[in-house]
Amino acid sequence: MSGYVDGPEERKRRVASRTAAVWYAVPVAALLVNAYVVPWNSTSCDDEPGFCVTRHDLMGILVMVTVPFLIVSLAVALGLAGRLARRFVSPVAAGTVAALCGFTVTAGAALLLYAGHRVELY
Repeated sequence: MSGYVDGPEERKRRVASRTAAVWYAVPVAALLVNAYVVPWNSTSCDDEPGFCVTRHDLMGILVMVTVPFLIVSLAVALGLAGRLARRFVSPVAAGTVAALCGFTVTAGAALLLYAGHRVELY
């Protein structure tokens, strides 16, 4: 037999990674429902003489900001999931903590980048 059999540690890592990925599937599903189910073309700028932002434009901005954030956050979470799976008894708990840490680390990095952008260095 040349089949590869996973050990318990490898299985824990895979379950933790899948759990973290499922946690990121929730906001992606919400974003898709918001993008394709909600009628966003209910606002028109035909009677506006100047600059006008419709709900459809706001949805585009939301997608452009959210998707890169979720991709980076998922990458951080998947990187942490394997390491945390060795420390936790439950791989589901390890995946959940990895997803939370991925979100927190990415949000913190985004805030630091924003704060650094706002500071004027002379």
